[in-house]
Amino acid sequence: TEKAPFPPLIHSLHKKISLSGPLTLSEYMRLCLTHPQHGYYMHKDVFGERGDFITAPEVSQTFGEMVGVWTLSLMSMITPELITHSKSPGGLRNTPGHFKIVELGPGRGTMMSDVLRAVLKMRPGLLRSLEVHLVEKSVGLKEIQKERLQEFTSAGLKIQWHEHIRTLPNDTSPVIFLAQEFFDALPVSQLVRRPAVVPPGSPSGIKCASSGWLEVLVDIAGAGRAPESHTTDDPYLRLVLSKTPTATSSALPIVFGGPSSVAEYEKFIDSVEVSPESADIIGFIGKTLASRKGAALVIDYGRNGPISSSLRAIRNHKVENLLASPGLADLTADVDFTALAKSAL
Repeated sequence: TEKAPFPPLIHSLHKKISLSGPLTLSEYMRLCLTHPQHGYYMHKDVFGERGDFITAPEVSQTFGEMVGVWTLSLMSMITPELITHSKSPGGLRNTPGHFKIVELGPGRGTMMSDVLRAVLKMRPGLLRSLEVHLVEKSVGLKEIQKERLQEFTSAGLKIQWHEHIRTLPNDTSPVIFLAQEFFDALPVSQLVRRPAVVPPGSPSGIKCASSGWLEVLVDIAGAGRAPESHTTDDPYLRLVLSKTPTATSSALPIVFGGPSSVAEYEKFIDSVEVSPESADIIGFIGKTLASRKGAALVIDYGRNGPISSSLRAIRNHKVENLLASPGLADLTADVDFTALAKSAL
């Protein structure tokens, strides 16, 4: 069996934990995926058979084309005057304004390429009235996207890249947001309910109130252990629980919609994953769409309702230990669509 490569990110994690103490899972996930030098997504193509996983747009161009048809259908409802004059390449020369398509985490640019091909085939006149904005942190993936979309930029389509959604142009033009397997890659925190303490002598079966929620953290596996000792079978890192409630666990009433909602959740869950970053991004999208015409399409895997523990690592198309290959494996978590919808309102 080929020996697994040593993760260079281990040294950065060692330094950070040694200086500041255990990391939250969200901090660990963020560093593993987007560390400037050693982040999983930052400098390589991770998609397809030669990568670690395959997404729907890479399987068939039909997927992106269907999203393109949906996009054009929405555009026709939002700005019918724009669509009416766009059947011919020169039909929009004197039509003011632009329509924006924003994709979050565009991967190789495959889906956007298929979306644009479908839209412009049916309405070629939209070429100069469309603006495409891609939200991407990875330097390596940006280059792949630029190459994939070159046929459109060469034809005159305006495409801009952004490292964060909040740097998008702040204007009133209509916009459609697309997010295909984006939110599953955003950092999550895991919270565990601290067992209630039953006072000595209490009647059997008594139920005491929970004494709080603790957060799962990432720490060094053993005192005095060297980072170089790390192997996939015996990771240098381990998961531990915070000794006291943290800022994230203390914010559960906000996440769940109030103290009474937390009490209801506590009746049937002892652990939960939350993603403040997902809430922040979808909240920004919601506020944007409240002030201008547009829509958002989120395609991902997950469920409606709280998720206990779904964070996992994927390398070479297989699930592996979450701590085995930091920076060398994809980290992904199921999406709580109910929480996402609440945060968008």
